[in-house]
Amino acid sequence: MSIFWADLSSNNMTKIDLSNLVPENRFCRYDFSKNKIVEIVNEQNFQINVDKIYHGGFVDLDANNITQWFDFKDLGIDDITILGKIMQFGLSLQEMKWTCDCKMEPFLELTQDALKRIWRDYYNVTCWDPPEYRGLSIAEHFVKGDKLHLLICNKTSADKCPKECHCFINRKTGQQL
Repeated sequence: MSIFWADLSSNNMTKIDLSNLVPENRFCRYDFSKNKIVEIVNEQNFQINVDKIYHGGFVDLDANNITQWFDFKDLGIDDITILGKIMQFGLSLQEMKWTCDCKMEPFLELTQDALKRIWRDYYNVTCWDPPEYRGLSIAEHFVKGDKLHLLICNKTSADKCPKECHCFINRKTGQQL
């Protein structure tokens, strides 16, 4: 048995477990929109079975409070390339205040060929920070515009950046600049 349709929108949820986003059974729609979700966690230690295809419908996380891109290793996913091979359902992440930085770049680099070939309106996720990127579509501007190199992470003196310098990490090369 499985839940085919779930509407948990407009509640006070502050986090959601990965096991609730990647169901093993077919579903139509799971709506977690308009909550106060700030992070996706893996407290249930959900492990993705790489030999299985996760079929489904649509997971709506729109209008929550997530701002940082996902650290897939923290979610128990060591190889993010498997996501495109095993997950066959839609996921919407719109209407959030995304920080567009180097944490997004590895995932976007892996998805850029697919995003250039197929388009869904729920891919239109926009940046909030840094301010110079506010309102820019991540897919249109950075992926389709071949500007992934602009997704950098600034470093501070705590990260061994000299006080007189402005340092950042090139995620592709791992080099501090």
